[in-house]
Amino acid sequence: MSNWLKHILLFVIYLYLNLSFFRIVAASGHYGNLFAVFFMPNHQRTNTNISLEILITSPYTNYNVKISSKHNGLQLTGQANGHVIRTRVPNILHSFSKRSDNAKYHIYDTGITISSNKPIFVAAINEYSCCSGEAFSAIPVKDIGRNYIIATYPKGIKSVGVVAIEDNTSIRAKLQPGNNTMDILIKNAFEGLLFTSDDINISTGGTIESDKPIAVLSGNMNSPINLGERNFQTEMLIPTNQFAERYIVPKIANAKHIILRIVARDPFTTVYITGKNGFYKNTYKQYVNQLELPNDGYFINAQRPVMVTLYTMYERSNVTVNPFMTLLPAIDHFSSNYVITTPTTSDFTNYVTVIINSNDNVDGLRLNGGNLLFHAVDVTPVEMFRTVYKSISASLDVKDTSFTISHIDKNVKFGLLVYGYKDRSAYGYPGGFVLNK
Repeated sequence: MSNWLKHILLFVIYLYLNLSFFRIVAASGHYGNLFAVFFMPNHQRTNTNISLEILITSPYTNYNVKISSKHNGLQLTGQANGHVIRTRVPNILHSFSKRSDNAKYHIYDTGITISSNKPIFVAAINEYSCCSGEAFSAIPVKDIGRNYIIATYPKGIKSVGVVAIEDNTSIRAKLQPGNNTMDILIKNAFEGLLFTSDDINISTGGTIESDKPIAVLSGNMNSPINLGERNFQTEMLIPTNQFAERYIVPKIANAKHIILRIVARDPFTTVYITGKNGFYKNTYKQYVNQLELPNDGYFINAQRPVMVTLYTMYERSNVTVNPFMTLLPAIDHFSSNYVITTPTTSDFTNYVTVIINSNDNVDGLRLNGGNLLFHAVDVTPVEMFRTVYKSISASLDVKDTSFTISHIDKNVKFGLLVYGYKDRSAYGYPGGFVLNK
């Protein structure tokens, strides 16, 4: 072969390797290539001693990530050596609301975009140093929608955040059922719109609609749930067209009790909740105010699609730890493989809870390649008609940073919750939702 042909061949190989390195692998399931997040106010209303952390995981390794915000021109890039990137972002991206200007809403340039050349899962945690923290999982931009129903807890200061994906996004907000609507224009993509109940009444059952895709978060800046200490709660919501009818409520490791708040998409929806501790039936227009249950497994069967939020209380040495809030994945939202991580803060005790059909060979569940049951701290059966599901809670080794939860049969789907406790603080988030357009 002549020298010039060798040079051409080497150049072609060089181009191939470099283009392969940067080419995008399209995401499917609960993974995505692009995410938008927005840090709503922690109840401390300050950037002092606030830590904002983005948790990025992928079934791939050696992937590239870009994190950006218009606020102060933030641009962060990184390459994963393994499955995980954990990075703190400047606490000035914490969008705490102002109390004094009497505005009904605020628009911030603190929205954050996370993009990757390979499929990733994104969670985020907002933590005050001593005693208040919460995490949420981000819905990929490919799966977000235009219509949402707000989910909050009745007590405490409530908050709702909206992130636009495109310029000139029109928002119609009705923050309480039956209230008048507000029409708001978000002029720039990835800006965040914030409402708090300091300025305007907010409650579960309110709606957020838009003419273009948006990401929506809701929760409470602080909420004393069942006489517990006040804590910050937030989750990114699923669009109303992704509500579902069947849910398995798992038993949560070390929780004292749980509270369910169920949001109905349609008026006069009947919801049946069954468990070994009893049978509950509710017919309601928009939501169940509060259903407090012993910490156990339950089956939710709704006549029409609903969204389920779960609050849990953990008690240690007769001290009630702050509650966390999480969205519960429906059976239709289950995935077949999850890669997750835990906060950098090492003093959390971390858990995962898997929800799986017992006919799918529970013994085939794997945690980092080993049998997940070897790490189980609780296994609870939950009956659904003539089928039995199992909720399996496992502890996570604080020395590890990457956790792959899978099944030896790649066709088996199951649900996942991730959560942790420490002194006076807790966090929780779903491991992801498979959403269908």
